[in-house]
Amino acid sequence: MLAFDGNDVPVSAMPVDGTFPSGTTQWEKRNLALEIPVWVTDLCIQCGKCIIVCPHAVIRQKIFDNKLLAGAPETFKHMPSKFKESSLRA
Repeated sequence: MLAFDGNDVPVSAMPVDGTFPSGTTQWEKRNLALEIPVWVTDLCIQCGKCIIVCPHAVIRQKIFDNKLLAGAPETFKHMPSKFKESSLRA
């Protein structure tokens, strides 16, 4: 597929579980943007609009338990969620 021969690949050659190797975007250089969007926690109201309009899917929304922050690096951006469940983070 990376060689643009995807139409010539038979279905029998596709992985049964539908997965493909990760990290293949390192070879796809289309120069789509000069700048990459950045999530700013101080401005975020958790409306989810940035996730919808982000052109490169750089900004992702995840909800997780506070326990999972134990081994996170200091540069990992997160903020308390505004949901009823107080133990979740966005």
